[in-house]
Amino acid sequence: VAITAGDSVSALDIVTGDLIYRPVAQQHGLAFADFTFRVQDNDGTANGGSDIDAMSRTMTIDVTSVNDAPVGTDNTVTTLEDTDYTFSIADFGYSDVNDNDAFITLNIDTLPASGTLLLGGLAVGAGDAISTTDIAAGSLIFRPDAQDNGAAYASFTFRVQDDDGTANGGSDIDPVARTLTVDVTSVNDAPVGADNTVVTSEDTDYTFEAADFGFSDVNDNNAFMAVTIDTLPTDGTLLLNGVAISAGDSVSSLDIVTGDLIYRPVAQQHGLAFADFTFRVQDNDGTANGGADIDPFARTMTIDVTSVNDAPTGADNTVTTLEDTDYTFSAADFGFSDVNDNDAFVTLNIDSLPASGTLIFGIAPVSAGATISTTDIAAGNLIFRPDPQDNGAGYASFGFRVQDDDGNANGGSDIDATSRTMTIDVTSVNDAPSGADNTVTMLEDTDYTFTTADFGFTDVNDGDAFMAVTIDTLPATGALLLNGTAVSIGDSISTLDIVAGDLIYRPVAEQNGLDFASFTFRVQDDDGTVNGGSDIDPISRTMTIDVTSVNDAPSGSDNTVTTLEDTDYTFASGDFGFTDIDDGDAFLAVTIDSLPTNGQLLLGIVPVGIGDSISVADINADLLIFRPASHDNGSAYADFTFRVQDDDGTANGGSDIDAVARTMTIDVTSVNDAPIGTDNTVVTLEDTDYIFAVADFGFSDVNDGDTFIILNIDTLPGVGSLLLSGVAVNAGDAIAVSDLAAGNLIFRPVADQNGAGYASFTFRVQDDDGTANGGSDIDPLSRTITIDVTSVNDAPTGTDNTVTTLEDTDYTFAVADFGFSDASDNDLFIAVTIDSLPVNGDLLLNGLAVGLGDSV
Repeated sequence: VAITAGDSVSALDIVTGDLIYRPVAQQHGLAFADFTFRVQDNDGTANGGSDIDAMSRTMTIDVTSVNDAPVGTDNTVTTLEDTDYTFSIADFGYSDVNDNDAFITLNIDTLPASGTLLLGGLAVGAGDAISTTDIAAGSLIFRPDAQDNGAAYASFTFRVQDDDGTANGGSDIDPVARTLTVDVTSVNDAPVGADNTVVTSEDTDYTFEAADFGFSDVNDNNAFMAVTIDTLPTDGTLLLNGVAISAGDSVSSLDIVTGDLIYRPVAQQHGLAFADFTFRVQDNDGTANGGADIDPFARTMTIDVTSVNDAPTGADNTVTTLEDTDYTFSAADFGFSDVNDNDAFVTLNIDSLPASGTLIFGIAPVSAGATISTTDIAAGNLIFRPDPQDNGAGYASFGFRVQDDDGNANGGSDIDATSRTMTIDVTSVNDAPSGADNTVTMLEDTDYTFTTADFGFTDVNDGDAFMAVTIDTLPATGALLLNGTAVSIGDSISTLDIVAGDLIYRPVAEQNGLDFASFTFRVQDDDGTVNGGSDIDPISRTMTIDVTSVNDAPSGSDNTVTTLEDTDYTFASGDFGFTDIDDGDAFLAVTIDSLPTNGQLLLGIVPVGIGDSISVADINADLLIFRPASHDNGSAYADFTFRVQDDDGTANGGSDIDAVARTMTIDVTSVNDAPIGTDNTVVTLEDTDYIFAVADFGFSDVNDGDTFIILNIDTLPGVGSLLLSGVAVNAGDAIAVSDLAAGNLIFRPVADQNGAGYASFTFRVQDDDGTANGGSDIDPLSRTITIDVTSVNDAPTGTDNTVTTLEDTDYTFAVADFGFSDASDNDLFIAVTIDSLPVNGDLLLNGLAVGLGDSV
């Protein structure tokens, strides 16, 4: 705080360093300031003494100059890629506002991580001091690494230094390292392409890829953007999206990547260096700052066109032979031609074999992939042999390709690119049809109705229609019926009757099994026996009937189970009365159809819902329980309905669940619930008995409505006495409620004692309903009766006393003269009441005579 003229400053404040002089900021000089003062001792001015210097003394302050550090400034400078930056003094932001000293030295603290800091062509080191003379001469430069660039490409830290030195603790160097950041602006370098030779086949377009142009941009790593076409090929055509390119056109790399740039050679021509064109590649970085984005040199793309043999062609053909008669092929059957090259037919290649009949070379079957010379064909060695008794238009076919004698050099093809088809028609001679052994399946107690497909009729040779079935043998079990009439051996059953559903098999009731029954039959076609043909299967076929078991539903039974009040009932699987007399299946689950209206059905801790299926595994794991509502009981207290389920499923229309909902009834046996008492506080006067009433103990029995009959004393009060009919009560005593009602239970405080929460004892109430079935008739919790004893003030006492005074001298009374005491209550002495006055002398209060009855 600023001192004022005339202020006195204690030596203690001076000793503790609290008195200071503060010069004007940044000012100095000899005799810079002064003030006057007088010293004072600690002996005062008693008896005319003097404790302060009679003369004013002068305190002069010299302020010595101290150099203040200059400051530099963070800065960002910019240069072009591959271009030195020459620093000027101004780049370092030197200032010295306090002393105005001169900038003489730049101190380098750290070096740039990229590029090089040079002084006179030599690398600068961390810690180097560079004179501003050198900077002004342009000797300090930054040289970025070749082809490098970037915002904040490099930085180094520095501190500026003035010319005023460090005398008297001054500082001539910036205490803070500043940062010089160098941005290097990118300058695009031209990319380069490369001469290349690509190869395509005769009559085949060449689709250029980006890689064909040899684009590279090692300096900038820019993207390939376009190709400028400088000259065009003299043979063939360069096309973009199907349109001829002109010299000078620019083709984007996107068009090249998408396959839109192609070279198309002249049809049927070929040769090394068949054509060429020149081009220059272009990148995507433009020409800003004097950059170049296109290759300065035209590169040459050469196209070699390779000679390719053109494949010959064959022709589809149909030849005809009689059923069971070989067909011998000639070379002319295969329709060889070679219009482009006029080569000779030398080989027949078999691509696929006929599905029916056999292709034979000499005496051996031909394999798919076999090659057969035209010499062998001309010698009659290639034949087709139909399967015995087979016939039909388009009866068989095989695939083939003709081959010339000019090879497949350079990707050429000497073989027909298309597989041709040789079809063989075989003229029919009627053959017998055939049936097929079959197994049909039906459900227990259900008729099986035969369909025509069951008899496996085929007539692969003639394609005749299925007309009838002849029954050769009958089933040993069950009955084969036609229109309800038993079929006999030798009966012919028309397919019309079969289609109408008139032919059935009926199994014996309640029987089933695999291969339960069988009969034999022969199928007949509609083509007769003309020309020695046969219209009936020569082989008797077997129809086997499997009869599949169908599950019968199990049954449960109504049941009544019993649990105690407030006690879960855990169901056992036996509670549900599962039986399955038809199938003997295992008990799998119980489906809940309706829920109890009282209490709760739980699986584990989760309520069961209508429709829930409870597995027997969960029931056996004691997870299915019934929980009655708290404190509820009764005969037929609750019920729910259920259906039992077996483990045999519902396959084939069977039933695995009881068709009838059964009822589970739950009886809940009453169990006495303990009554409860209530903590209470009663109040009596000091030195006065408290007589307990029945209501003081807060008996309630909300669950059962039982009667309060006994008060059980758990603990006694720590002070005072609990008495029953004048006799001390003991801990553990049971006191009849009739004694409470008669006023026989009292609490007696100690004489002259009182207080809030003066005494307490604990108790438990008991009802009249007993402990049957694990019930409880006594409060499980000890409750507390607290007794507050209200203070009643006891009178204090004084004491006779004799006091002494001198003649003609007043006696002034003291409080102690009256001998006040209050042993019972320890209250304060507040007044004296005057009952009689002295006969001699005067009793005065504040100079006024005291009267009888006055309270002082």
